[in-house]
Amino acid sequence: MIKKTISVLLLTLFIATAILPASGDKNIQKTEMGKQHLGDEQEIAADSNDIDWWPTFAHDSQNIGYTTSKAPNTNNILWSFRGSSGCFRDPAIINGKVYVATTGCTRNDWCGKFFCLDAETGNEIWSYTTSIEQFYGATIAEGRVYLGSGEWGDNRRGIIFCFDADNGSIIWEKNNLNYFCGRITYQDDKLYTCYRTNDWDTWICCLNASSGSVIWREKFNGAYLTECTPAIFENKVYYCIATSRRIQCFDANNGSLIWFWNSDKMVESGPTVIDNRIYFAEKGRGYVGPNGTVWIPGRVYCLNASTGKQIWQSKFKDTFYTTPAIAYGKLYIGSGGKKSTFYCLNITDGNIEWEYHFFNINREGLKIGGGPFGAVVADGKVYTNVAHPYIRDKIYCFNAFNGDLIWKWVEIVPWTRFYTGISIADEKLYIGFSKDFIRTSHNGFSVLHCFSDININAPDAPKIKGRKIGITDNEYKYTITTTDPNKDDVFYYISWGDGTIDEWIGPYASDEVVTVNHTWSEKGIYGIKARVKDSNGLRGPIGNLEVAIPLVYPRNFNIPLIN
Repeated sequence: MIKKTISVLLLTLFIATAILPASGDKNIQKTEMGKQHLGDEQEIAADSNDIDWWPTFAHDSQNIGYTTSKAPNTNNILWSFRGSSGCFRDPAIINGKVYVATTGCTRNDWCGKFFCLDAETGNEIWSYTTSIEQFYGATIAEGRVYLGSGEWGDNRRGIIFCFDADNGSIIWEKNNLNYFCGRITYQDDKLYTCYRTNDWDTWICCLNASSGSVIWREKFNGAYLTECTPAIFENKVYYCIATSRRIQCFDANNGSLIWFWNSDKMVESGPTVIDNRIYFAEKGRGYVGPNGTVWIPGRVYCLNASTGKQIWQSKFKDTFYTTPAIAYGKLYIGSGGKKSTFYCLNITDGNIEWEYHFFNINREGLKIGGGPFGAVVADGKVYTNVAHPYIRDKIYCFNAFNGDLIWKWVEIVPWTRFYTGISIADEKLYIGFSKDFIRTSHNGFSVLHCFSDININAPDAPKIKGRKIGITDNEYKYTITTTDPNKDDVFYYISWGDGTIDEWIGPYASDEVVTVNHTWSEKGIYGIKARVKDSNGLRGPIGNLEVAIPLVYPRNFNIPLIN
């Protein structure tokens, strides 16, 4: 019995000694491989375990609007999903699923509906319908989906839902809100949001994310917040309060006011916080003059996030509704005034680095203005969607550094409008639009588009089979196969995780089992990644297999057999 116990202990100690260093090297190995491959070859994306998902509006709790994900270089639509009436709002994407809600406010359908879709196909996984008028964008954290809903009119009411992200079952709901009106931000098991009462006062509040119970709340008499999302940075939460014309900073733990900054104009932009700086923009203000209403546009601002002291303001003026995106030392924001313009500013001083003019209402004979619904930055590109009642809505993709137009897409369905922001994750771009959202038609509907460089006629993701654990300096055999929908011949691009690449081997027939061999010389955990393209050059998704090469068997070390 003693011999068996000693044998077990020796074996356990030996395996732990061999494997633990490999586990410690895991992130280093993957990072080094990722930098080399993504920087040089640009063929295979990062490991699926490292995908930078888009779990909330503007990507994160700071509203930065930037993701490390790859993003589409073309305006190819991978799939489209037709939902209920109204319009889709701010898709959230995590773990291969898309969570998106409709407002539901058209004349034939006043109920909001929430969908969970498969990110690869657009197929519905589950859905939930509420009797309340509309949903807002979802926030996902710790396997839960948080979603606010609200109803206009005389019978104002609001509910915050907490769903199980996998099956859509309701974990809890908070339904004693008079009228919910803001998006939800998650941080450290807390939810930050706002709601309005029937007397139009606004409450900002912090809820326990696990139970929905109120941790703290603060009231603003006679003020209201628009749909701006609170931003959180270093235990501080920031709100833009539109009618009070101010930015306010609160202690995220107890709601005590830290500082506020006053403007003389409406602020409907959400705040973006990064590197102890807060960025936002003014909508402007109007007054009645001798010749009618006069509109004074606003500016873009940068404040110290700790003190509220102004660092800079833009030298130009325009009308801004949207939350700025920050990336590459630049700020991106679109305007919705008479000259609908997209700006790229230097975040150090607010100077314009480049700008793009969409349309001019005076030049084009339009009665009202319109403009971008926000900015999203990824993969060296910046995306925005432009909406106008009398011009077909468009999506634009620019070079983020110089403003060169890479591609644009025009919605061909008449009387459609974008009422949502763009979301990007796992090399795909998601955006929703509405048909007849603001008209009296009974035929309105919502559509969610998924853009991707992957074409539906491209081959399926390669299936990789073989040993998942091994030793160094030993050759292992793996098989790879894929199905091409048109039975075209295929080629494979294989990265072995150690800097070694088999570049576009083939051609092989669709469904043909291809055998490849590889040897790893150093212990570590390696991600085998394979991309496929067909004979027409259409590239499919990436296949993955993780392999552990944890040890070299030592010499002159006998491990007793265990019965």
